[in-house]
Amino acid sequence: MQMKTDGIVLREQKYNENDRLLTVLTRKYGLVYAYARGADKLKSRLSTATKQFCYSDFILFKNKERCLVDTADSKKIFFGISSSLEKLALSSYLAQLCIYLSPQSDDSEQILRLLLNCLYMLDENKRSDEFIKPLFELRLASLCGFMPNLVACSNCLTYESENMYLDAEKGEIICSDCAEKIGIDITRCALLTPSVLTAMRHIVFSDFNKLFSFKTSQETLEMLGSICEWYLKDKLEHHFETLDFYHSVK
Repeated sequence: MQMKTDGIVLREQKYNENDRLLTVLTRKYGLVYAYARGADKLKSRLSTATKQFCYSDFILFKNKERCLVDTADSKKIFFGISSSLEKLALSSYLAQLCIYLSPQSDDSEQILRLLLNCLYMLDENKRSDEFIKPLFELRLASLCGFMPNLVACSNCLTYESENMYLDAEKGEIICSDCAEKIGIDITRCALLTPSVLTAMRHIVFSDFNKLFSFKTSQETLEMLGSICEWYLKDKLEHHFETLDFYHSVK
């Protein structure tokens, strides 16, 4: 079966002497594992387009469980990512999240769009890694079925309060008054200041064309980064080595 799609290489692994095993996030078919024969040869027509973080047009052939790359033409190479260790580490983390969460054999257009835009922002220095990381984590979680209910307090339906708490297990927020009345164990919740909650609501609910347009203070970004990482960890219950590496180079 022939498969034509665009996609970005999330991971490349050496296979045999000159071949590569690719993990590709495609628009039409979700996560695809494909062999690129001879891609490691210097003059191979597949060499550049099958590199990690290269966005390419692919023609793939699937025979039973084996998928082969017939042609690959690069559309965008994110050279700027390798300009700093922080960018490279964060990009690797985003890629690992996509590998873990993206569906196989299914449409992944929204996830692909999110990743490509985040990599573009990093590549062109349009947004900092502190901005991109929580935005990607929370938006990806929302796309993959882990969207928290940030509309209002789950108990009294208050939209705004001086402070609210996010319960990761329940995926909902509760105002400080209700938390005290009900006796919620706030030690297992994250405190959301108004500015952090506003940013989180924007990330979750905004139209994609406006997703990257919000501005906030550095202090809020730091809090947002900690909370979104904590929330995703709680939901996925999975350890990401690339996240450890990112923190080690920050």
